[in-house]
Amino acid sequence: LVCILGVTTMRTSFAQELADKIANFISIGHVTVHEDPIYDEGEIIQVPEELKGIIFDKEGNLIEEFTVGNPPAIYTADGEKIAFIETETMKIVTEAEVEKENNNLLVKDVNKLNDYTCFEVILPSYLPEGYEFDRAEFFRDENGLVENSKYISLYFTNDETGEYIYMQQRFADEETAYETGGQKIEQLKINGADAILYDNNLDWEDNGVIYMLNGRGIPRDELIKTAESFK
Repeated sequence: LVCILGVTTMRTSFAQELADKIANFISIGHVTVHEDPIYDEGEIIQVPEELKGIIFDKEGNLIEEFTVGNPPAIYTADGEKIAFIETETMKIVTEAEVEKENNNLLVKDVNKLNDYTCFEVILPSYLPEGYEFDRAEFFRDENGLVENSKYISLYFTNDETGEYIYMQQRFADEETAYETGGQKIEQLKINGADAILYDNNLDWEDNGVIYMLNGRGIPRDELIKTAESFK
């Protein structure tokens, strides 16, 4: 529900209310995926208390409820579109702020990817038809540099359709561990390592690295085949 509103999952009373509805979760190493409650299309959902009075629609009206399947864009009282709300502090981050800070390092040469990470980056030996490596992106530090990064984002693009497969690889430790949610979660094996399949995502951890693979509209068997080629 919080993701529908365009914000991050919150550890609040509302999050606890959702947690009470969660029937299942899977944990593998530094990754936990909760099975989200399923709401009916058209169901009216009340905005959680933590967000009441601080999110508005484009016309400046307070958002107090919304309809499942028709999520609203959310704005600040000043009319700035909200990108997300930080989990712990409830700080609102606008799209303008994200765009201003989005100064990632882009790398096109696959032979240089490991120059920036503290772990070995692995690329797939198989991709669905039409997809090819496009680029990697790295977060810059406060000095604008990328050194021994724990994160790398990879994009594999189909130039004909414009669609892309996204992957993030992370050095596995407490700092990079995460929890997320999805529907119809399933545990399986990728090259002998435990993995979690949910929605269009397939996450697993192997040899000290977390792999997060998102295949938009990619069939299940193709997503698994792509994941199994990371070795």
